[in-house]
Amino acid sequence: MRSDSPQASNLESQVELEMLRELTQRVGSNPLLAQASTGNTSIKLDGVLWIKASGRWMADARQNEILIPLDLADVHRECLQRDLDPAERYPGASLETAMHALLPHPMVLHVHCVNTIAWAVRCDARAQLQERLDGLRWRLVPYVESGLPLARAIRNALSASGDADIETNIFVLGNHGLVIGGQSCRTVENLLDEVVRRLAICPRQAHPADYT
Repeated sequence: MRSDSPQASNLESQVELEMLRELTQRVGSNPLLAQASTGNTSIKLDGVLWIKASGRWMADARQNEILIPLDLADVHRECLQRDLDPAERYPGASLETAMHALLPHPMVLHVHCVNTIAWAVRCDARAQLQERLDGLRWRLVPYVESGLPLARAIRNALSASGDADIETNIFVLGNHGLVIGGQSCRTVENLLDEVVRRLAICPRQAHPADYT
């Protein structure tokens, strides 16, 4: 629980931001989870949405300042309530800012997990994922364009099920990737590890080439 002291609260925020940078770099350094500048992370602290800037590499999170602060109330008031894309209002903001702001979780991670996508592109994706993610709170979101359309699709998926709260914390995006939300960086990373373990695929051995 946060302290009422402004100094203590600021210190706690700095610690959580550093944990986010460490997690972002670890995830961004794994090519099975993030490739080049793809993927993004965010955390909501004291009314501020800290989110990875557009075009920045997650793998550089500790070497460079890749997180930018946005007023969360302003994002909701000026953009989401008007059905406008925050990425167009805030220079440098991630294309997925709308999704990060919309989700109720304090911490959100979005990656282009290769193994997750390999299951999500299948015609029988829902059945295959149901078997492997059984017991977890997850939803499959059919493919839509990134940005505001994706945020709308996630909002609709939650609203349709009456689950517009923090219960659902895993979103498999059709032909796109994986989104995980949680209370902290540690809980999100633990959940990511569990999803990655369940969806792991062993590459098939290719037949030797017949050069003749």
